Amino acid sequence: MARVLRTRLALVVLSATLVTAAVTLGLASFGGAGSKTLGASLNVDPNSSNTVGASLNVNGTIDDHGTAYHFSLNANESTTQAGEGGVTFFLNGTALGLCTVHGPGAEPSSFPLTQVQCGGAGAQAVSMTGCKAEIEAHGFSHSDFPREAIYLGTMTVDVKFLKKGPSSGEMKVTVYTPKRAITVDGPVTFNGPASMSTCP
Repeated sequence: MARVLRTRLALVVLSATLVTAAVTLGLASFGGAGSKTLGASLNVDPNSSNTVGASLNVNGTIDDHGTAYHFSLNANESTTQAGEGGVTFFLNGTALGLCTVHGPGAEPSSFPLTQVQCGGAGAQAVSMTGCKAEIEAHGFSHSDFPREAIYLGTMTVDVKFLKKGPSSGEMKVTVYTPKRAITVDGPVTFNGPASMSTCP
């Protein structure tokens, strides 16, 4: 009888130790080694920007495996808070269109969906270093067949932009819908001069 009790006690102690270790590891990874943007995309690091107040203004076309997507992107990093900024982004192409949006806060008296509008979005995740920009913003998208998800509604968009020359670059746009992510990725041709304060 004593041997059975000792065995059960040992199992209880072992289980408690494993649970404590799992909770500790989970909390440590949630904290994210000094991250200032809990919940924001892991690809947008508010600590990576070397130039507070950086700006980007570019229009062009993404060639996603032979399909053209036209876009307009304007982003400005805050002059006081690295990793934060304003974004205006539009993208249109085969079976996919999206825009950044602004609207009211989530308050008991508001009707948020009736007041959401395409245009600039403030207080978003914006980081620019050298010729690279990483952005996360809220927006609205409309996608139809044959895209990865059939969707119409609000979403989050991640943008990775790399300026490679005076008229070309690379861009990856990831649209997070409730069903699955939609990705547009490929080389970029600019419609005119791409203005990026951190990249000549």
